[in-house]
Amino acid sequence: MLKNYLKIAFRNILKNKFYSFLNILGLAIGITSAVLIIIYVQDELSYDNFQPNVENKYVIGLEGKIGSQEIKGIFTPPILAGTIMEEIPGIVSTTRTNSVGDIVFRYNDNSFTEKNVFWADSNFYDYFGYRLLEGDPETVLKGPNKAVLTESIARKYFGDLNPIGKTILIGNNQTVYEVTGVNADPPSNTHFTFDALLSYSSSQFSRSTVWSANSINTYVEVHPTANPEQVEASFDDLVMKYVSPELEQFMGASVAQMREQGNQYKYFQVAISDLHLKAPDVNTSFQPPGDITYVYIFSIIGIFLVVIACVNFMNLSTASAAGRAKEVGLRKTMGGERGGMISQFLIESVAYVVLAAILSIALIYFAMPFFNNLSGKELTFAIISEPWFIATLIGMIVFVGFLAGSYPALYLTAFNPVDVLKGKIKRAAKSGKLRQSLVVGQFFISIGLISCTILVNEQLQYMQNRNLGINKEQSIVLTNTSRLGNNLEAFKENLLQDTRVIAASYSNFTIPGTNNITIFQRPTTDLDYVMAMYYADYEHREALDFEMTGGRFFSRDFPTDTLAMVLNEAAVKELGFQEDVVGEEVLFSNDGRTYKVIGVMKDFNFQSLREEIMPLAILLTETANEMTIRFQTEDPRDAIAMIESKWDEYSAGEPIDYTFLDEDFDQLFRQELRLGAVFTAFTIIAIIIACLGLLGLSAYMAEQRTKEIGVRKVLGASVGSILGLLSKEFIKLISIAFVLAIPLSWYFIQSWLENFAYRVEISPMIFVYTGLVTLGIVLLTISWQSLKAANLNPVESIQTE
Repeated sequence: MLKNYLKIAFRNILKNKFYSFLNILGLAIGITSAVLIIIYVQDELSYDNFQPNVENKYVIGLEGKIGSQEIKGIFTPPILAGTIMEEIPGIVSTTRTNSVGDIVFRYNDNSFTEKNVFWADSNFYDYFGYRLLEGDPETVLKGPNKAVLTESIARKYFGDLNPIGKTILIGNNQTVYEVTGVNADPPSNTHFTFDALLSYSSSQFSRSTVWSANSINTYVEVHPTANPEQVEASFDDLVMKYVSPELEQFMGASVAQMREQGNQYKYFQVAISDLHLKAPDVNTSFQPPGDITYVYIFSIIGIFLVVIACVNFMNLSTASAAGRAKEVGLRKTMGGERGGMISQFLIESVAYVVLAAILSIALIYFAMPFFNNLSGKELTFAIISEPWFIATLIGMIVFVGFLAGSYPALYLTAFNPVDVLKGKIKRAAKSGKLRQSLVVGQFFISIGLISCTILVNEQLQYMQNRNLGINKEQSIVLTNTSRLGNNLEAFKENLLQDTRVIAASYSNFTIPGTNNITIFQRPTTDLDYVMAMYYADYEHREALDFEMTGGRFFSRDFPTDTLAMVLNEAAVKELGFQEDVVGEEVLFSNDGRTYKVIGVMKDFNFQSLREEIMPLAILLTETANEMTIRFQTEDPRDAIAMIESKWDEYSAGEPIDYTFLDEDFDQLFRQELRLGAVFTAFTIIAIIIACLGLLGLSAYMAEQRTKEIGVRKVLGASVGSILGLLSKEFIKLISIAFVLAIPLSWYFIQSWLENFAYRVEISPMIFVYTGLVTLGIVLLTISWQSLKAANLNPVESIQTE
């Protein structure tokens, strides 16, 4: 029986080649898109699942609040780990890591800057599940000056040689480290990716006993029988016992007094498995996190695309019901059971989906590189051989086959055989209420995606083009300028002699970002104020090209500027100063010295546009570890080559590292850029799928009205009026879909925009554009079949029935 059903199914597929092609292509595109999204979602949800006992492992963070400023980050004091093991019950183990930052590795003539290097405790491999290829996990990080390299980094320096036991020079001081292990390159689905690990006992932090020096990532493993909430609550005992006395000594207020004033200082913990997706508000030194919201968005888009493809199938199947009606009527008259016929139609539907799935595998192969580029993933086609993927694809075939085929099967087999044989079914089929509802549903989704795509891209354009208050164009940031040694000033002076260089400025911190949060005080009050701060030299204003709203910037004409500071407008407001702030004094808690305010900068964005501009203070330094260079030239490559050449003159062979300032800002909204790209891509796919169905539906409806069109032409109807006749129903359905989709689209995009402190306003014109775009696409799609029918010879049209 199954064999006969399949034979009939493929016979019908071949008989209706045009409609079969549209059905299979629409399903294949929908399945391809859904599968790619499933792969993406599975990868996002799999972060750190390979870690042993991951359900019991957490990283500790610090949450603080002073005044209106809040900090929340995975930074803790080095002494915390050992104290937790001794004093908090329910802890199985702890381990620590800390980013080294950009650092030079040297071996023979090979010298490179490595950016992903971490200090790691000796029990790192007891805690984490990263795969050590060479070396003893118990001893590779035990003792000072030990280094574990990843496989790719080891090959970079040592080629095919065995690196174990060899030495490598690290840092500006060229400290000798012994290579004691080789780690497999960490998988991409982990929060903690590294190129090299250095033994923690070699770090300057390893001997720190200061509780307020928050610089280390502290991990804990909680006993399976312990309550994680109770363990987290116990951290407050450590805050009150150890942190509070230090804060009272440095700041004049205990933790209890801070909390009475509405401020906060406490430790919290985040499950390692939640770090990637469920802690977007936590500042970390790890790779940029994901966002569970975007996982939900992509999942919904995947479901929408499958639904649109299924609706196509249902539409074309029910629309062509009259063509199969006599078959059903004859089989019923001859005693055929409805259940058997339902099975036949469902098997026929599954056959369509199987063919679509086979085509989708080929499409996945070609689409994978483009999808990786859009999503920032490193997925490979080899994933199709994994058991979970095969099970997912089979499940999707069955699900989509039954979802797409259920209504046509029930609809076709419900016909009364007497009505069918009398030809009444044709009139019933023309009512098409369900078909109309499906078209409305299909374009409801498409219009929603179009409007959201337009609005997302408007926000992205706003973020990229917004006047940040600084000039980020044709600017580069040199990092690790301390490699120049005593040649810092000579290098800068030489740069400024080139007419292409507008300004060059040293600073200990380069925007964008806020990795230096410090406490300030006004001498006249007991209040503490949290602000961002960094050191910069005299030319910093020219390098960033920001405006001053009052006072002046640092100048060599004023020797007292060594104890001066420049604030932004947000800092003036935070400190509670009036407009005339120049000459006021501010106490810097780090060094206990009082600084005089000499100028006020107009607020400029040095963080993500998701956040309000933070209070900022700049203090004076003449040299530092980073340099911002602003130049002006028609070909930036010439300027870069000139800078590299001058670096080589003064660096004694040290490698140069730099980034482009505009690209650094773009990285702040990397996720949003990907969201916009993915939204655009899948919206286009949704439109293509919907249009394939519309093309088939318009062809069928034109075919059904061929005789009517012929009669109208004989009576003098023009081609334009016939086009209007055939388009009228579709325009009505699209209008209904538009009215339904716009309120929901507005709600969802408004909710998304609320994540940004600086955002576009939702203009009604966006929805006007959406309506016009949708109408244009629909008319373009149906015009081919409509024109074909309208231009048919009326004599031939009348003879078709």
